[in-house]
Amino acid sequence: ADKKKRAEYDTLIAAKSRVKAGSKLEPLNEGEVRELFLRQIFMPSRTAIVKVLKKYKKELTDLSLDIYDDELVENFTAYVDEVESTLLKSANSFSSRPVPRSLDAAVQMMRYAIAQASDGLDELKRFCQNYDYDHLHMAQNLFRESTDLSRQALQLTKSC
Repeated sequence: ADKKKRAEYDTLIAAKSRVKAGSKLEPLNEGEVRELFLRQIFMPSRTAIVKVLKKYKKELTDLSLDIYDDELVENFTAYVDEVESTLLKSANSFSSRPVPRSLDAAVQMMRYAIAQASDGLDELKRFCQNYDYDHLHMAQNLFRESTDLSRQALQLTKSC
């Protein structure tokens, strides 16, 4: 984490040192923009999504102990809220600045991963309304697909 912060700081200092008289900022080159986008947007968003989706199996196991236990249902509902918050934050993050051309395909793949996870989230919300177990199974499949897509997106960042 410290190396990551140091690299971001160094990149920021390098960008600031480019300020010329008249406060004009020389633009970063494509490689620098790409690295900043990967470090500040892509990787943190992808990591957050994968982390929250990986918790699904444990959350489901906990809930299955007693589907009518108010505390377990409340904990599961909190998890559903966490998924929603993570997906919203990630989607907003990917829209917060222009995507470097070399990362277009990877970011598109991540947007698709977010869409799949959002569909899974909708299934979890439906389950919370009617306790139909089919929704849990569908959510699991959609979360698995989302995780696979995010893995493919990561691979695309390495092939560019």
